[in-house]
Amino acid sequence: MLNWWQQHRLSLRVLVWCAAIVPACLTAGLIYKYAVDVPLADEWMTARHFERLAQGTLKFRHLYEQANEYRQLFPYLFFLGLGRLTKWDVRYEMLASFLLACLISYNIYRLGRLTLDHIGRRQRLLLYVCANLLIFSPAQYDNWLQGQQLIFFIPVVCLTTGLRVALSARLSDGAKFLLCAGLAVLSTFSAANGLLCWLLLWPALVWPATRTHLGRRRWWLIVWLAGLALCVVFYFYDYHKPPPSPALSAAFVNPVRALLYFLCVLGAPLSFDKLPVAAAVGALCLVLFVWSARRLRPILTEADAARPSLVWLTLGAYSLLTAGLLTFGRAGFGVAQSLSSRYTTYTLYLPVALVHLLPFILDHARAKKLAIARLGLWLAGALLVAQVLIYPLSVRWMSDHRSARLQLKACVELVNVVSDVCPERIGQPEPTFRRLANTLDALGYLRPGLVRGSSAQDFAAPAAFAPESYGSFLSLVRGPDDLYTASGRALLPHRGEPADTVLLAYEAADGSAHVFAIADMAQHRDIVSVLLRRGAYKDAHWQKTFDARGLPPPPLKLSAWAFDAYAGRAYKIAGTQIIAPPAPR
Repeated sequence: MLNWWQQHRLSLRVLVWCAAIVPACLTAGLIYKYAVDVPLADEWMTARHFERLAQGTLKFRHLYEQANEYRQLFPYLFFLGLGRLTKWDVRYEMLASFLLACLISYNIYRLGRLTLDHIGRRQRLLLYVCANLLIFSPAQYDNWLQGQQLIFFIPVVCLTTGLRVALSARLSDGAKFLLCAGLAVLSTFSAANGLLCWLLLWPALVWPATRTHLGRRRWWLIVWLAGLALCVVFYFYDYHKPPPSPALSAAFVNPVRALLYFLCVLGAPLSFDKLPVAAAVGALCLVLFVWSARRLRPILTEADAARPSLVWLTLGAYSLLTAGLLTFGRAGFGVAQSLSSRYTTYTLYLPVALVHLLPFILDHARAKKLAIARLGLWLAGALLVAQVLIYPLSVRWMSDHRSARLQLKACVELVNVVSDVCPERIGQPEPTFRRLANTLDALGYLRPGLVRGSSAQDFAAPAAFAPESYGSFLSLVRGPDDLYTASGRALLPHRGEPADTVLLAYEAADGSAHVFAIADMAQHRDIVSVLLRRGAYKDAHWQKTFDARGLPPPPLKLSAWAFDAYAGRAYKIAGTQIIAPPAPR
């Protein structure tokens, strides 16, 4: 009987460990499936550094210069080094973000062991499962699927690692201070909220301590403050407000909107992308955290018990303070912007902290017979159940993100053929975008390379299926001012999914098809199509409105081509349309 119970306990422990690993495995699989190798948004600033590096003109000031609100010195060094090794395949940067999340997860596990030794191992593992559901949540898909977003993971890596250093019994005070200062410097020059590490790690290093201990550490305090001052000076040297950012006064002009923004940012990781849900969840998390801090106030006066609970209060404060910074910097964009999946990587550590604070509160509550503590436990459990439900919904978001990235990849590959709306998506002027794309292509950093031909036949692939299998050019409708709207369906049967984009071409006198526009695919996909098979419903449709005044005089015969961004090849779609000359009056 005893042997059976021991085997049963072992099996249960293995099951819980598997449950803790599952979120990481699921997210890794989603990154592998939906990642697209193409630079996006601010990653084109890194492309400029690769161009300077190839020309031998890259200076320290280029790496140190302000990028939006950031000083990305250390991430730029990492991107350049990794890019040289991988020919700048940005999927390796996404892998690096995932590995940083794994390091955060490991830090949370170790902090749990160091601070929650008064509860059983099985209970700690269950808390770890809950934490991993949040840490690896696909709701932060923008950060999983864009290599540049590595910067969003660095501050919390530095904070959790610094907390482990502060709790270490093997390190001297001097080693702890120097290691934490190094982590704070790394955090400061990686992300906009990086300076928070200086403020948040200091209490964990010195509290609790007697007056004698504080006296011994006063020199370290001076060193710490000097390091913070130097980082502030260097960070804000020649600092200027980025043009796209709203005024900081927006939060004060409309405080109600700012408060709503703050609550929505906090609740976004568990909001199902709904503003009312985000505001309610954010308010609940804030109330639970404040209530937890008040209940733990007596514990914080006890030297032996203060530091473990202080660790989790510090982690929760990181999310709260970051949400405050986001509110002052971004509230002017409107409350809807608070649901951006990028910010969930900052704020999901508030519920992670609450989960680990509950054991302290429950112990304290049993002594004072506070029944409301159990209510807090049930509320936190409900929040984590909601996180489980977010996983399948996030699959749809990631699928839509991949489709948009493939359309962008097609834009980049066709930059020498037709620019169309590509510069707007890239966020760079057309001459700069074209120059950078050709530089990256010359360095071998684009896969496949840029399309060089002037007509669709130059990069068309032999059709392995009937033309109807690739879709159809259904209609061409004339509107006012020589505006035409073309529409149809486009598929890539060899991949079993819709085309990445569609090219519109007119037939020249020599019979060649000259591409003049890029049409986007539909972005609204139902969940069945995403989970089972893309293209099964309405996501294979495309539409494009263009001005015919830039084309040769009619009559013109138009054709449409399904484009495969992975191969850089086009496939002719069944059907053609005619732009007829105007009728004589």
